[in-house]
Amino acid sequence: MAKRSGSQTSKKQSQESSRLSDQEQELAAEQEQDNRLFFNVAADERVYSALAGGALTLLGLRRRSTFGAVLAVIGGSLIYRGATGHCSMYSALGTTTNPKN
Repeated sequence: MAKRSGSQTSKKQSQESSRLSDQEQELAAEQEQDNRLFFNVAADERVYSALAGGALTLLGLRRRSTFGAVLAVIGGSLIYRGATGHCSMYSALGTTTNPKN
């Protein structure tokens, strides 16, 4: 069995580390793409959604009726939209208001 010289071993390690860094770069690019797809609501729109959602939720809970429950659910979805920056409707339509996308 032949022994590898120090330069051959370091060259192999260098190739493995560059391969690993390429894989890490690909993974980072995929994660960034996923983030772009998930965060599809602009910052100011998120604030307005959260505020409107809070108002609708409170209004709905105060009504104590079926219609009030519907308002509360709609308000909750707007709060979710504001908190996460994700709008399922925008995803379904393939659109975004986030300028970073």
